[in-house]
Amino acid sequence: MVGPEKLKVVSKKDIPTIHWCMKKGDPAYQEQADGSAEPTIIAFKDKVNPVDISDILVPANSHLPQWYKRLNVKTDIENENTLSVKTCVSFINLFKNSYLFLSPIDFSVEVGRNGFRVHIEKDQRNYNFARIVSHTHVDMDQYKETGMQGESQLGPWFDKNYMNLKLDTALTLKSPKGRVDLVHMPCFWWNPQSPLQAVQGILPIIDTYDVGLNINFLVRRDETRTITVKKGTPLAMYYSPIGELNFEEHDIAQTLPGISKYPAETKKCPYTYNL
Repeated sequence: MVGPEKLKVVSKKDIPTIHWCMKKGDPAYQEQADGSAEPTIIAFKDKVNPVDISDILVPANSHLPQWYKRLNVKTDIENENTLSVKTCVSFINLFKNSYLFLSPIDFSVEVGRNGFRVHIEKDQRNYNFARIVSHTHVDMDQYKETGMQGESQLGPWFDKNYMNLKLDTALTLKSPKGRVDLVHMPCFWWNPQSPLQAVQGILPIIDTYDVGLNINFLVRRDETRTITVKKGTPLAMYYSPIGELNFEEHDIAQTLPGISKYPAETKKCPYTYNL
């Protein structure tokens, strides 16, 4: 007679690891005297106080939405056979294997047809740990000065009523071995009415290049308004298809290929640039 199968005990060493550390500065191509450009790391202008990744990325099942926490397994008082989503495997696995991205700072952003304007109070300890930029529009002051918008990475055919905003942090990530994929998505179940909708996508964390920890949003710009976000507000969610991850602080050398080698490097890059 065969006994019941034993549950596998997962040790810490069996859990995939992602290294993280504070960035030394911004990677950039710096012009040389001969006109060439060399990859370099430009140190941050002001000191950035260290932030632990556990203050920003938290397990979703330890920060469940309030409406979900209040649910019972049976939710219909007139029909005892009606079960709530607390029995739904899709919810259970999503919350079990995801990490919430919490805003590291208080900030507000004004959005409108002429771009955006960010306000971050400098009396916060980590005021310069994060910054907000856009890959589709310039800030309002720059537009007022030049009358021009920047080139949009979304191209000319995407819905013009939307603008990209990107919250970039001073943390960088790297896999010590192999590749770990995280699915980037909105934290809809925490804030379905959020005007900042995190875009869907895949973040591959690999062992040859580091990648900054950031969040891209889409926000409607067809009406001028100010969006206010408090520190600790869930802004996005990372789903891990392989389950629990171990985030370990470890020194990471920020890498950037020489600009003359960039086309060759992209051919070797594990990211796919076409479908």
